[in-house]
Amino acid sequence: MEQIKLETYIPNIGLNIKKCRIKNNMTQKQLADKLSVTHFWVCKLESGKRNTTIFMLQNIANVLEVDFLDLII
Repeated sequence: MEQIKLETYIPNIGLNIKKCRIKNNMTQKQLADKLSVTHFWVCKLESGKRNTTIFMLQNIANVLEVDFLDLII
């Protein structure tokens, strides 16, 4: 079975977060406030210019009410 590296998914994580956020009619500022981070942090994450932790991805999934895997695949 072929192994897929996490780096393959990193560019998609930001786009997936953005899609889920928009689907939930949430602004970057609203998401940032719920995560206790800055709007700038969310903007960088969505644009693929910032990495984050698995823990924070789970928090984002919880706030956006989506499955964790929806953000990384």
